[in-house]
Amino acid sequence: MTDREAYFGDTAFVSVPTVGLLSKRFAAVRRQALTPGKAFGKMPEPGDPHRFDISSGLPARKLPVQLVLNNTPSPGVTPFDDLDTSYLAVTDAAGNSVSLTPSDFPQSPMVPGTGLCLGIRMTQFRLDAAHPAALKPGKRPRVTPNASMVTRDGELYMTFGTPEGDQQPQALVQMFLNLAVFGMDVQQAIEAPRFRSRNFPDSFSPHKYRPGVVQLEKRLADQVGTELTDMGYEVETIGDFHHTMGAVGAIIRDYATGKLIGGADPRQENWAAGE
Repeated sequence: MTDREAYFGDTAFVSVPTVGLLSKRFAAVRRQALTPGKAFGKMPEPGDPHRFDISSGLPARKLPVQLVLNNTPSPGVTPFDDLDTSYLAVTDAAGNSVSLTPSDFPQSPMVPGTGLCLGIRMTQFRLDAAHPAALKPGKRPRVTPNASMVTRDGELYMTFGTPEGDQQPQALVQMFLNLAVFGMDVQQAIEAPRFRSRNFPDSFSPHKYRPGVVQLEKRLADQVGTELTDMGYEVETIGDFHHTMGAVGAIIRDYATGKLIGGADPRQENWAAGE
């Protein structure tokens, strides 16, 4: 998230060191910044992906990051009427697939007769001119939807995604690790308890930033909450299967047999179906 704050923006306006950010060598350097047994406290400094991005041609640099402090705890429950993002995954027998995260309705008005929303994504621009996602005419904002796919040996393996703003990449990484590392099936991987870091500026205006805060579903808080507090985290416990933890939908394709397996998250209205 630190590197996102420092480098992500519309590539028509900002030179984003994509190759460096995705480099395994850069990932190895970033892992060295981890502090096992101790919380960061504040968001750590961004890395220098330009060292590993032969395509950028730019000198090593670190962009300034403006942080807005807000330590007001999130409410325990947000009305479901506030939900405005959906996720849709579709995969056919031939392995064709789509991954979509439509959003902004009903916060944004719909154009009569079209079914199209005007969108509210300009709220994800920054008013700091030095920020890579700074507001400029004709520029696209950095947005939160993270509709995703996973391939294995060049073939589609999984189509998955979720609603819920900045929790999207966090929920998807946790679900994927449950599946790929911890050996769960797709439904177990989705239903496993989750956490949510708040230790970075929110993508939506006014970009609230809550240093050191981590939210845990109660099942997880009961297991590790005290330990995390001792490590220096500010732990907030929320209800199990809470909708703010995301609502992952996923379809796995066994490319050897063509069999499709779906999973749906009970944290929001969600289902898997096939024919």
